[in-house]
Amino acid sequence: MQTIPPQRPFAVVLAAQLAGSLLGGVLLAIAFYYLVGFALLGAGLGMGLLTLQVYAAIIGLALGAALGTALGSRMMQEPGHLGAAIGGAILFGLLVIILSRTVFVGQMGLLSLGLGLAAIFATMIGAVVGFNLPRFTGR
Repeated sequence: MQTIPPQRPFAVVLAAQLAGSLLGGVLLAIAFYYLVGFALLGAGLGMGLLTLQVYAAIIGLALGAALGTALGSRMMQEPGHLGAAIGGAILFGLLVIILSRTVFVGQMGLLSLGLGLAAIFATMIGAVVGFNLPRFTGR
């Protein structure tokens, strides 16, 4: 006998997905940052190590946001697509980074902090949109 999951309002499911996306993204970004730092500590890269750590954190953010979205949705017993969540997180994050580099070349200060936060939130939103895309397209 198959059990039917309870129907929850989509706003509750969306809130769980966004919370999972934020938590998963931040935790995996920090983990990737430190893993790369410890793995390449003796390589003598100097400031290049910091660059690699930042790139690893960006990758960790995208993967963690997608995994956190999937976990939050799984807790609510809602279907979705993990591959589309990873693709959406990467696509939305890259879009903000590319647009910020082309539009605001040379700008620093609070603008760079705002663009960093925009990239984080765009990655989260991309993961949630990608995860729920099969629900709305019927695939």
